[in-house]
Amino acid sequence: MINYPNFNIRSKNEIAKRISSRKLPQSEALALINDCLVDFDSLWVDNLKMSEPGKKKWVRDASRTKLGNLLSLIDKRIFAPYDTKLPSFIHGGVAGKGVKSAASSLLGKRRKRMLLKVDMSRFFEHVSSERLKYALIHKLGFSREAALIICKLCCVDAGPKNGLEKGKTIARGFATSNRLAIWCNLELFYRIKWLTEKRLGRYDARLAIYVDDIGITASRIPPKTMANFYSGLIVLVNKYGNGLEINHGKTRIINYLGNQFSVNGEPAVDNGGSPVKGSYEVLGIRMERNRVTAGRRTIGKIQSLKSRKSLTIPQKKSLKGLEKYKRYIGS
Repeated sequence: MINYPNFNIRSKNEIAKRISSRKLPQSEALALINDCLVDFDSLWVDNLKMSEPGKKKWVRDASRTKLGNLLSLIDKRIFAPYDTKLPSFIHGGVAGKGVKSAASSLLGKRRKRMLLKVDMSRFFEHVSSERLKYALIHKLGFSREAALIICKLCCVDAGPKNGLEKGKTIARGFATSNRLAIWCNLELFYRIKWLTEKRLGRYDARLAIYVDDIGITASRIPPKTMANFYSGLIVLVNKYGNGLEINHGKTRIINYLGNQFSVNGEPAVDNGGSPVKGSYEVLGIRMERNRVTAGRRTIGKIQSLKSRKSLTIPQKKSLKGLEKYKRYIGS
């Protein structure tokens, strides 16, 4: 059974009250909400650099606008306080938990581990405005009035702005999107947890969900057993995912030695018949016996920059940031 928290938000005035502060009195917060509702379409744009039209992924940008400010306040003051009500295996979009905590949670206590990496396709786009409204009203304690306001502020038309696609979905890129998508998919995430415990519990299985990335590790597990579990996971997502799809092309089964396996449990081979090797990594972080370290992509970028005879100012800043990130992951 899933115990959803009761946000107990009944009206526009209650939303304004929750996001208000000394710097933003409730009357001004209410005016901000009304302005954003009236001018909504002019307060966001498509971020074409970040979007992937071929994959039907459109990143929306409301930064430096009244809407961006309002969404940030809603996210921090209405939804973030309830992060503690989320299960421990949820990491992305949760305060104080990120890629490092997700990777660290997968280390487990037993050795000789195997990793299953699963990527969800169009994670935000599959959550329709209607589905969000249902979750807010029937699971999270919002009134119909308050739920409609949240939906109007946090959802946009599917496809490119001013395009021909019909229907509204959670806006990829808005400050509220991660937490809203998590709450809307919480039942599915719990079912994945229950399936993991049922099928892989005796292998010291660990689960970490970071937004649309799922990582599962288990100790001394036969590759075919992990492959069979993946087949069961597909059935589960198809049944309870409300249109959510798995990106099978990005699915990886790999063990601690870097040996990769196909989704039927056989050793993966390239076109020449040679075994496919990989890195025992999740979310760009390498998992070692008792710790996590920066992944090969991060290390490669650092080495590439250090090998240059001279660096531009942006490159120096990039190198400094990468080295700081490397220290953070390894600390």
